[in-house]
Amino acid sequence: MISPEIDIKAEKMWNEMFHVDKLNLLTENRFWEGFGVYRYSYIPEDLKNILRHRIEENEANLPKL
Repeated sequence: MISPEIDIKAEKMWNEMFHVDKLNLLTENRFWEGFGVYRYSYIPEDLKNILRHRIEENEANLPKL
């Protein structure tokens, strides 16, 4: 199940990402580069999962206080 908190963070990440970074992410994962101009709600679910996974990895690597 997708955590709503992770989904919100993924949307924020996508919205704040520079266009060149979006293009790199899309190319790296073999998505159509045209998705770089799409709003988060319109990008494919597979791409959203990649963003969510990156956030989960980043949070797992943060030191616990």
